[in-house]
Amino acid sequence: PSQEDFQRKDKAARGRQQRDFNRRHRVQRLRSLSVGEDVWVDDISCAAKVLSPAKRPRSYVVETPSGVIQRNRRHLVPFDASDSQPQNAGPVQETSGNSGVVAQNSEESMLSPSSRNAHRPPQTVSSDDVQRGGDGDSAPPRTYFTRSGRRVKAPVKLNL
Repeated sequence: PSQEDFQRKDKAARGRQQRDFNRRHRVQRLRSLSVGEDVWVDDISCAAKVLSPAKRPRSYVVETPSGVIQRNRRHLVPFDASDSQPQNAGPVQETSGNSGVVAQNSEESMLSPSSRNAHRPPQTVSSDDVQRGGDGDSAPPRTYFTRSGRRVKAPVKLNL
């Protein structure tokens, strides 16, 4: 085979391998970040500001409260730091065992778009404060959510 024929076939094979790899690993193109943009650093769970692109491809130098670090674009989530209103205006409710636990929205949880999944210390509520469904109260029963955001459905029990 000629040199040109080999190079053409090799280029086609590399293109197929790249396309198949990207499809298998669900590769998504992320938009470039601009200098001064506010981002959330996923692996250390804190807010940061983009200082400059790094020498490595798809990486950025960002400034966090603890110092200057370099992260790949995959670990940086852009967000608007001036947006102080959370997605959910009410408190996020969680359950822990048999006791009701309610975690209030804090300043840290409002900073991150993915902070709903982050672990935060919950505030406990006494058993007198926990509303029980079916008491004849006019207030609807509380809806509880898991840390991942799924609604907890109470089991249907026989009430004799």
